[in-house]
Amino acid sequence: MMGFAGDEPHIPWPVKLTMVGDKAALAAQLRRWAEQPALKRILVSHGSVITEDPRGTLRKLATSLG
Repeated sequence: MMGFAGDEPHIPWPVKLTMVGDKAALAAQLRRWAEQPALKRILVSHGSVITEDPRGTLRKLATSLG
């Protein structure tokens, strides 16, 4: 209801609005992480481990920042 949970990984709108001061810098960091050759999975604090296309997931999150 508040936009925190969902079926796919995303950056919740309240987080984007209140906690992300520099969206371009965060997007750039996510893209740098996506290029790490050793990246196999993303461990998240709430939810399932992301093992399928973690690089693509990070790129989608970066794109979602605008």
